[in-house]
Amino acid sequence: MAASEIIGRITTGFYSLLAEDERPAPRPVPVAPAASTAPAGCASPADFTAELARLLEGNPKATAGRIHLIGLEPIRARLGDRWPRLQDSIHLLASKVISQHLAPDDVFCRYGALDYLIAFAHLGPEAARLKSVAIAQSLYGHFLGDEDLDGIVIRSAVGRVDGSVVFEERAVQDILGDMATGLGPLAVQPNPSLGLNRPGRAPHLDWQYRPVLDRRHNVLSTWCCMPVAPSAAGPPAEGYAVLGGDGGAPRFAELDRMTLGHALADLDGLLANRFSVFVNAPVHFESLSSSRTRTGILDLLNGTDAMIRRFLVLEMYGVPGDISRTRLLDLAGMLRPFCRSILLAADPQAHGIVHARECGVHGVSFDLSGGSCPGFSGNFDRTCRALEHTGTRVAIVGVRSIGQARAAAAAGATYLGGPRIGPPAEVPANMVRYDWNDLLAERCTH
Repeated sequence: MAASEIIGRITTGFYSLLAEDERPAPRPVPVAPAASTAPAGCASPADFTAELARLLEGNPKATAGRIHLIGLEPIRARLGDRWPRLQDSIHLLASKVISQHLAPDDVFCRYGALDYLIAFAHLGPEAARLKSVAIAQSLYGHFLGDEDLDGIVIRSAVGRVDGSVVFEERAVQDILGDMATGLGPLAVQPNPSLGLNRPGRAPHLDWQYRPVLDRRHNVLSTWCCMPVAPSAAGPPAEGYAVLGGDGGAPRFAELDRMTLGHALADLDGLLANRFSVFVNAPVHFESLSSSRTRTGILDLLNGTDAMIRRFLVLEMYGVPGDISRTRLLDLAGMLRPFCRSILLAADPQAHGIVHARECGVHGVSFDLSGGSCPGFSGNFDRTCRALEHTGTRVAIVGVRSIGQARAAAAAGATYLGGPRIGPPAEVPANMVRYDWNDLLAERCTH
């Protein structure tokens, strides 16, 4: 089927969708031109169709799953009588928010009074859906002051058996739920199945952010995004322990995509509200080792706005202690374009950490609560000092006491994290001054 025919059928399906909703389609209003570094919004559906034809010229079948429709109806409903007075400025800001999320080759256009069509040039269907959710979350968080997605829908172009292309409407909560349950039930009981933690549902996977103190600048500046699963007996499972021992590259990769998507959506909303904050997200060695599993992660990162990447830290977990310099260089080089810095979660005895700096790894983290870290023995202290001497920053997490905090500082660690630094939070807080006296006095401000 020719690209032009597919475009025609998309347009037909789109008009049918509007007719079914009994919403009129007023004459489109041109959006403000985007900055040269951002994708340009099309002034009309005709312009959008032309740009879409260009994107699909080499692969017409890529239509399904990559074209989405997002509306501002919940915003209009919330504003009520104020909508007519504010709609022009809201559309200007909405165009700016959308363009901030898109890659240079992506296109979007305003259609009618409330809707925006968005086409992702390079993302696969799953990554495009997640990006649409992130855009919706950012839009409603920006205009309504919260990120409650109940009742919000996204329309996605889908293929039909007869070759036509129409739009399918799905609630954001359902999209997120499907992505979450794609991980399947955990193998070890009584751990629950993975899923988003929403009111009215059974306990399942959630995410928390743990604060990290930047000791050089005396600020709580970075928040580590970690998946958490409640347990019927004992403390909740955290990090990759939520998989209950049922690992493997596909499981690690799916959990990484979910956690990374959650972190990116929250970070985008924070930046839109002018927060100063860095977010740390985990990526497992097993996820990156196979081209089959790393594609989804790299697609998600590739579709992330460059501004968001400036505030994203990626931390590699599960890297073998005897990894070669060449292999570590490959992994760091793969991730470097998509983030501000790269950390390596390691054992102090791991031989590979000596190559960290020359391989492009900015820092090495040691976890005092993980069981493998020997604490502050002479060897551990010397390892920390040696890393800092070469310019590799040391992060020590799992700090539970003032004694451990003092010892970590004496070893030269730049970053400190753990219960003694501050409790976890549902979302990161704005960067705040937090010096040594505040730590000693337990004056955590969030």
